Amino acid sequence: MNKSIVRGLLAVGALVASAAASAAVTDITAQITATQTDALAVAGGLSTLALAVWGANYIRRKFFGR
Repeated sequence: MNKSIVRGLLAVGALVASAAASAAVTDITAQITATQTDALAVAGGLSTLALAVWGANYIRRKFFGR
């Protein structure tokens, strides 16, 4: 094969590999963002649960003794 054809094919291959790597980074970033969003939702749910338990215990102590 001609050297210029080989160089051209290598350049195209490098561009394709670069685009694939860029897409992989974007996918990874999207997954990290989704995981952080899920973790934030879990933390919010646990905080709400803790507040509800605290409130129930407060009402129990206030109105039912102990």
